[in-house]
Amino acid sequence: CKPSIDRVAALGRSGMLATVPAGFAPGSEIANLSVLGYDLPKVFEGRGSLEAASMGIPLAPEDVTYRCNLVTLSDADNIENAVMIDYSADDISNEEAHELIARIAPLYAAAGCELHAGFRYRHCLVLRAAASGAELTPPHDITGKPVAGHLPEGENRALLLSLMERSREILRKHPVNQKRIEAGLHPANSVWFWGEGRRPALT
Repeated sequence: CKPSIDRVAALGRSGMLATVPAGFAPGSEIANLSVLGYDLPKVFEGRGSLEAASMGIPLAPEDVTYRCNLVTLSDADNIENAVMIDYSADDISNEEAHELIARIAPLYAAAGCELHAGFRYRHCLVLRAAASGAELTPPHDITGKPVAGHLPEGENRALLLSLMERSREILRKHPVNQKRIEAGLHPANSVWFWGEGRRPALT
């Protein structure tokens, strides 16, 4: 492999490339779209919208989406006192994740929103005809840190926090997580919302 890279470097041009435009927080979604040549200020609508697009979820312009991670929080009486242990619940298997999402999905439907099962720890929440403006923190940014000060704020705060708290009550006791704990794995004992967006304006 290295001889090939050496040849490319010798015959081509090498240098530094800024893949995150000014004004955007560094993240894989930003860097990937930038490398593909998209004009980020014109097309980027949030990580949740890309998650929805990748899953084939149809969105209307007025719908709002969120990336929904299955995460591991420390065992605390109140979510406000918990610590973010693992943003991917030990990269939980697809089969386990889908069982957990199926268990809590009716709770979301009763609250007037949709929870779509994705891949492993990555899932998608959709609010139809909703306002945007939530202030959310990516879970991987606070690994090993208290979640206090990073829980949902702004628009839809009450709904998102309620869904997190009620999901946590169900997931903590689920047989899938009991088996994971017995196997020495992190349980997927909570959901975490981030990356708010609307339908992506991508060609």
